[in-house]
This record gives sequence, C-alpha cells and structure tokens, in this order.
Amino acid sequence: MIEPKIIKVGNVEAQPGEKNSGFLKVGEAPLSDINLPVGIINGTRPGPTLCVIAGEHAMEYPGINAAIRIFKDTDPENLRGSLIIVPVVNTPAFETRTPYVCPIDNVNLARAGSLSYRDGTISHIIKRTLIEKIVSISDYLINLHGGDYPELLHPFTIVGFSGDEKVDAIS
Repeated sequence: MIEPKIIKVGNVEAQPGEKNSGFLKVGEAPLSDINLPVGIINGTRPGPTLCVIAGEHAMEYPGINAAIRIFKDTDPENLRGSLIIVPVVNTPAFETRTPYVCPIDNVNLARAGSLSYRDGTISHIIKRTLIEKIVSISDYLINLHGGDYPELLHPFTIVGFSGDEKVDAIS
C-alpha cells in the first residue's frame, strides 16, 4: 500500500493528516521581503496533489476568497492526497490595491515567467518561483480568476480540452 507523503514548500510542511500555512520567500523589495502565502492540507490517504492559486491579478477578490475558504473548510481527515493553496500570487499588487499588474515592474503576472531569475523582473521571479517550487510538485493546477477591479463579473466557466481522452475525463 502506498503511504501518504510529507508535503513541503519552502519552510511550510504538512505531515499526513495535517494542515499548515506560512510563507515562501520569493525576493526582496526596497521596504520588505516579497513572500507567497502558502497553505498545505495533507490528507490521511494517498492521492494526487492539487494546487489552487489565485490573485495573479490581485484585485480579483472572488478567487482569493474562494482559495482562502477552500483552505479553511477542508479537513485533512476527509482528503485523499493533498492540496497546496496560494491565495494571493501577486502580493505586491495586493498590498497596494493595484489592478492587472505588479506595481514594482508593471508586468501582468498571468503572462510572466518566461524570463530567468537572472534576466527577469520581480514578476518573472514570482511566477518562476511559483512554477518551480509549487506547481512542479503538483499533479493538477486550478488557477482562479474573476473580475479585477474595474471589470464586471458575468457568471461563466471556460473548460479547455487537451485532446487526450484520459486527461479530459479526469479533468
């Protein structure tokens, strides 16, 4: 039988049956560190790891709220596998109530990540850290979006199909 594994992101760790939260340091700004809030819920039974992220556009409050509620409402005793939740990816924009982009470099985080740590600005570093430290250890990813500051919210869902019947059925 496969045993549940320890899930660790930076200094945040959850043993099987545990729920923990903390911060993953990404970089530094002139006045403070830039950290990603991370919540880990590790189920008591083995299974896949789902990563839920929100707040790439930091004023998309419905997604941020949903991610926080998922963390608060999920009991590890009832979970097969694990959840890694990042409720706010664009923390510099969240702290300054900036729509669409990171206020430090004016980059849209939803389109960042293609540049290396050395060549990229802080938005690229945030996105690369998210991908390399969190998404890479996940089996599935849900990226929550929904109405940045001046946008109207119309109820809808977009589902993309991969062309692989097995993947599409699981999704």
